[in-house]
Amino acid sequence: TRLITLRNLSWEVVRYSIPLDESIGLAAADSIEVRQFHPTERHIGVFASGNTIEVEVLPFRACLVLATSAACPEPAIVGCDYEIIRDVPDKALLIDLLGPPGTKAKIKLLGDRPAQLVDVEFAGTKLKREWHRKLADLKAGAVPADAEGLYEATCFAADNNALEVRELERSGATEIPQVQAARDAFFQQPIFRQRNLWDKNLFDDDADTAFAVCRRWPWVPEMRIRGGSFRVDFGECVQIDRLVLEVGHEHDLQPLKWQEGVVGAVSADLKTWTPVRGFINGDIELAIPSDKPVRYFRLNGSPELVREVRGSYRGKALDRSRWRASNLFAPYHSAAAETAWSVRFELEELAPNSYLVLAVHGEHGEELVSAALRTPAGYIGAYGRAPSFRANVWECPVSRTNGNTSWLFKLDRSLIGQPLEAVLLGLKGCKREIRAELWITCYPTPHERLRLTLERGRD
Repeated sequence: TRLITLRNLSWEVVRYSIPLDESIGLAAADSIEVRQFHPTERHIGVFASGNTIEVEVLPFRACLVLATSAACPEPAIVGCDYEIIRDVPDKALLIDLLGPPGTKAKIKLLGDRPAQLVDVEFAGTKLKREWHRKLADLKAGAVPADAEGLYEATCFAADNNALEVRELERSGATEIPQVQAARDAFFQQPIFRQRNLWDKNLFDDDADTAFAVCRRWPWVPEMRIRGGSFRVDFGECVQIDRLVLEVGHEHDLQPLKWQEGVVGAVSADLKTWTPVRGFINGDIELAIPSDKPVRYFRLNGSPELVREVRGSYRGKALDRSRWRASNLFAPYHSAAAETAWSVRFELEELAPNSYLVLAVHGEHGEELVSAALRTPAGYIGAYGRAPSFRANVWECPVSRTNGNTSWLFKLDRSLIGQPLEAVLLGLKGCKREIRAELWITCYPTPHERLRLTLERGRD
């Protein structure tokens, strides 16, 4: 028996040839059974010893294959991908059948004698196009007039939280008490709280927590990009006339200075910015013009530590439950766009959990490109990037790169049929010998599920 791991680190599907012979450590036998265990379970077939088979590996996925001349005791389904949910003695066998939406399959339980084929139909609408495909190449052009808004869209869509926080949010809620207990033990441990690596600390009314730029350790260089800019997204347009950044100690203000003025700006749509000014006297207090609602705030500079962010309108405190903040992304004026690439496109359908990937190939310089989408309703910033956006470090710092980045954009069904445009900005100093592509993909693979329940000891 051999377990074979395959990987595909490219954008296209790769097909591997696997010889079922001594080259993978299998002695000659009457027959060899081959199954896939990951990313889905699949009965590939039974083959004569010495044959060569092909296994398909999806882009940026790993694949685990079993090849054995011994009998495999686990149940299997022939005719579609599947996932064994429960296979324990004295309980019903639970198997999820997996198939593309809107398709049909003829299946049978392996080992069923005589073979009993069953027709199954998967819910949903059949996709017209491949769920993972290249949409277009971006073309070089003039820097758009709204380049600053596109740049800011990604600064506000992304975050600078610790990588562990990002993983927690990506994993979502859990219904397993032991998992929740483990999460609580990690995120509530005193040393994690004291490191102040989570923007939610700014809105929790807890004097013992804060949001801080990661201190410079020997293995962690300065994390603020070109000095950084402290940004707050109120989550929606709000009426606000006073914003306070509670700091608490003059040393935490660096590089800002005690008893000095500060400058920032507010916007409702990321396109038009209204300057705001304030003064540092213990805390950073800013007066905001109250004639129009605003959603976004940015400060020229980023203090090392902020304990709480509060806002009010006509003396009444504002609800902060939807507020978010970042403290590492560069101010736009520190390296404004000098080049740009773009492409217009339209989406006719969306598989579940689809997202766009703008892939930048080549060396462009560290933190010298930015990407966003332009839609009829406004901008969509990149919520993620590979390698990751700068993060305030708990243990392992984010890998830095001067090229070959991928920018990720969330999609929803409201965008179907809308005129869309993907824009890549080359900031001052960006190398121009790069190319950019736009892809659509999804995760997980868009399978519909049917639950198959088989009682033990019954036909």
